[in-house]
Amino acid sequence: MKKIFISLILFSCIQANAFEFINKLSKESSKAENVSSLIWYGDYNEMAQLSGFPGKNDSMHLAGPNVINIDRDFSIGSFVVNAKVVAENRKLNVKGIYIHLAPGEGGLNSLTLKNSTLKATQHYSPAVIGGLEERYVSRALLKLINSTAKFGGLYSMTVSNTNLKPSTPIGGSMISLEGKSQLEFGGILMDSFIKSNPELITSDLEFIERDGNIPQLIFNSDSNDIARTNIKLLITQTAKKGKYTIIEFTGKSSYEGVFDTIIINGKKIAFDEFRQVGSLKAKLTKAPSTTGKDKSTANDIVLVIEDSK
Repeated sequence: MKKIFISLILFSCIQANAFEFINKLSKESSKAENVSSLIWYGDYNEMAQLSGFPGKNDSMHLAGPNVINIDRDFSIGSFVVNAKVVAENRKLNVKGIYIHLAPGEGGLNSLTLKNSTLKATQHYSPAVIGGLEERYVSRALLKLINSTAKFGGLYSMTVSNTNLKPSTPIGGSMISLEGKSQLEFGGILMDSFIKSNPELITSDLEFIERDGNIPQLIFNSDSNDIARTNIKLLITQTAKKGKYTIIEFTGKSSYEGVFDTIIINGKKIAFDEFRQVGSLKAKLTKAPSTTGKDKSTANDIVLVIEDSK
């Protein structure tokens, strides 16, 4: 089913004379592999072996139970992630990124950037593939640690098979930003199925303060739908007093959907409710961005940190 999903997506976006580079699956789940050392095939049956490395119009499929390290910079076309992929101190250029919310409980496909930069001309698309069979759904994670990424297209999660079973943990898509990280999209469009079925699939945004640095997420569009997205914050006593825009909608239009569960340091709170953090207190509020061009529209999410006294 995963093969069908990938082929259908890439059929519409691969340019003429481009190739699909599919890595040979490792049989050792405990052994990490480097992307520069992978054996490539042009098909899932591993019949047509390819030489070289994916080029700017080619698609790269990374799959397997093991961790795959991106140990070189690259410029490629479509990037399909069906593994745990890590890039550290890298510069990556892609067209679009696709990630599969695979069947099964507790599974995870992820792309983690550490001290890296990513530029994508198109979108980031986690997806539950189509089908009629009842199934569990796992998780997809895009994580930035002291990194920057900019997508020209949408952050869009689609749920083509809605015949889902409750799983532990609940499946879905998470974006996690830590420290000096900034992530930018052309906009956000979450599947409406998430809005009415939070017990089956979730949309999560996580912000982790490190050494006083607060990450930021930006959506550049006048049309956004967050469905029913959760916000999670982790803040330490090293945080500095002030106001920080953690989610900015650069357009003046209000977004569709609601920010549902708000959690600061493991405690569920409401907007404008303070959470004690050592000698500090922190809250989230809906207000105009403290750093953006639009200083009048209260459609951004601002973190306020004050002395607890």
